[in-house]
Parts: sequence; C-alpha cells; structure tokens
Amino acid sequence: PLLRTLQATRDWSQCLLRADEATVFRRLALFVGGFNLEAACAVASDAALDRAAVAAALASLAAKSLVSVDRSGAAARYRLLETMRAYAQQKLAEAGETRPSQRRHAEHYAAAIREALEVYFGAVLTDAEFFDRYVVDLGNVERAIDWALGPEGDAGLGAAMIGDCLPLML
Repeated sequence: PLLRTLQATRDWSQCLLRADEATVFRRLALFVGGFNLEAACAVASDAALDRAAVAAALASLAAKSLVSVDRSGAAARYRLLETMRAYAQQKLAEAGETRPSQRRHAEHYAAAIREALEVYFGAVLTDAEFFDRYVVDLGNVERAIDWALGPEGDAGLGAAMIGDCLPLML
C-alpha cells in the first residue's frame, strides 16, 4: 500500500506540471548526481523545446522542490533525489525519449571533455577551480561513455571520449 501511495503521489505531482516542465523533468533523469544549467539545457532541449524554455522549466521545477539546487559553489548545481530520478527515468522510457536524450547527454559530455582538455593544458584555472568545473561531472562522463559503448550507443563517440579522457588521467 505504501509503494502504491508514493506512486500515486508522484503521478499526481506529474499531472500538475506544464508540458514543458514534465518534459524537462523526465529528461533530467539521465544525470548522475548533480548537473549545471548548461548541461540541463544541452540534454533537455531539442527542436520543440529551446534552451530558454528549458532554463525556465528548470527554475520552476526547483521552485516546486522537484529539483534541488546547491548554490554553494561558483555556479548553481542541480540534482534530482534518487527516488525522483528513478520515477523520471520511467517517464522518459514511457515517452520514448530515452535514446535521443542519451545521445544529447553523451554529446554534451564529449564536448565538456574536449573543453576540459583545452582548459587543463592551458593552465587557466587553479586545481580547485578545475575540480569545481569539471571533476564534479565524472559520474555523468562515465554514464555517457557507458551509453556510447552500449548496444544502442555510438561506439565512435565512446572511443573518442575515452581517448580524450586519457590525458586528463595522467
């Protein structure tokens, strides 16, 4: 009975969301741990939902406490509670959006790795700044690589990501 009550409560909350909020909410399920606004916009936006709409929906989801916000660092970091992330993953699959969202997630983190390489070897950030900006997303990078190398992924993208990560590990 308790699990059914929790499911019913989540379903009811989902019904109260505008269509753009519901779309962004379920696409955020792909993130492991936290993410920043740029990542949310890259993963949740598409031809039907632009980055400004994603940013507005994310702010609304945070105001409704469906997404938590940590403002302690240089830039805000967002996060879904694990139970909400599992629910959002279920909704993402039901909407048939998992594969395109996973591709956008992987492409975003592939670009982030390339940027991290340029920044790291350009020595424009201190170690602490580099950590705050890039290392906090290692879980998302690992998830992106796992998808890319998986049966429905893009092996070329995965191999490129691994190759780009190697200099950062040395």
